Amino acid sequence: MYNYRMRYVGIDYGACRIGVARSDAAGRMAFPLRAIAYRARKEAIAALKTICDAEITAVVVGLPMGLDGQETDETREVRRFVADLAHAIALPIYLENEMLTSRMARDAGMAGGAIDASAAAIVLQSYLDKNPMSELQ
Repeated sequence: MYNYRMRYVGIDYGACRIGVARSDAAGRMAFPLRAIAYRARKEAIAALKTICDAEITAVVVGLPMGLDGQETDETREVRRFVADLAHAIALPIYLENEMLTSRMARDAGMAGGAIDASAAAIVLQSYLDKNPMSELQ
């Protein structure tokens, strides 16, 4: 019997701020970590690389889709961001639908950067709930 440690980072990408969340060591629960304000994507990726260098197994990025399920300009922008991030980190990157996560964070009473970090935690928790890791391998 092996006990695998699976720590994930969740990302809610925005044009000015990126929300970041991290899971517990077992990869079961997501917690808001911080928001990264940036002017250039290169800055944001450098900050995320630092976060991802610390015992992280994989990254989950929220993918915005239109209410009709179609890709939007924002969807394509996030896909470009993910491609840039993939060049900077040597970790698997998974995409998770982020529909209405910022609204959910606002409705929970969050404000400012806490909205972004909380939205990242919602995205990450959604992914973790859909992809549970068994402790018995």
